[in-house]
Amino acid sequence: MGSTKHLAAMSTLSAKLRKTFATMRLEQRKMQKVLDEEAKSLNMRLRTVFCNVCKLNYRTLKSQHQNSASHKKMREFQAPYCRVCRVGYKSSWAYEVHLCELQHIKRKARLERLSNPPGAKDLDEDINLDTNNFMVLDAVGSGDDSEGEKTENEVAEEKADDVKEKIKDGSKEKKKKE
Repeated sequence: MGSTKHLAAMSTLSAKLRKTFATMRLEQRKMQKVLDEEAKSLNMRLRTVFCNVCKLNYRTLKSQHQNSASHKKMREFQAPYCRVCRVGYKSSWAYEVHLCELQHIKRKARLERLSNPPGAKDLDEDINLDTNNFMVLDAVGSGDDSEGEKTENEVAEEKADDVKEKIKDGSKEKKKKE
């Protein structure tokens, strides 16, 4: 846990989370400025309200802000929920740590295995076959080899058999002479 590799990985993760959070907040503020300018042009006088989740002063209806995609995205980032383990977390850091736990990894693998039965995977592969890549086979073999030609292995085996026969013949003749 205290190794330099682990510390480097944790600092990289921390930087990634901070960067993601900062970009989300920046985008949200840009959208809020656009909404404020629209409200000004329409001479709407809405009161300013502060959102604790977004850390943003907004001038729209509370329901409108809470139903906005940016608010939902920010809430999901700050308090993520693991659908595999059905557990909610109070911080994105705790969620990232959870994703690396052995129990979560095992559950995720089990769910993937159950959702994709072995027969179903083979069935999908059969459907996506390219018929142009098929080769017509003879009764035996791949169809590429000619019947008159012999492979290198067959030639080597025949030579070895011939040598064995000559040795046998030579030993028979030797016995006859004796």
